Amino acid sequence: MTHFRLAESFHNLGLIKNAILEYKRAIEIDPSMVAAYDGLGWIEMNMGHTAEAIKTWKKIIEIKGSNIDVAYNIAWAYNDIAHKMIKNHRISEAKRYWRLALQYNPGNKESKYYLRKY
Repeated sequence: MTHFRLAESFHNLGLIKNAILEYKRAIEIDPSMVAAYDGLGWIEMNMGHTAEAIKTWKKIIEIKGSNIDVAYNIAWAYNDIAHKMIKNHRISEAKRYWRLALQYNPGNKESKYYLRKY
């Protein structure tokens, strides 16, 4: 718990490298500490490492089972990837990511809207 709290402090101060190290230490000590995975996932997402964030958040589901907040995070990340695909004119790939988002959040209005649009 000490490493997790230290990671959160570093994260809040914007000391991202330190936060990553402490989140990872917390996970090494307690592989079931889902809060550390969540914090690490947000750092990865904010650094533009969307695929890594998704993998990290999926680990929470493996550990804890279904989790609505994590499912929403994963859906949001898939929507982010879909928008990047659209910017690169890769419509079929974007649609695939919107469908993945709907697997985690079936009520996701953004994914539904863009699937209808494209």
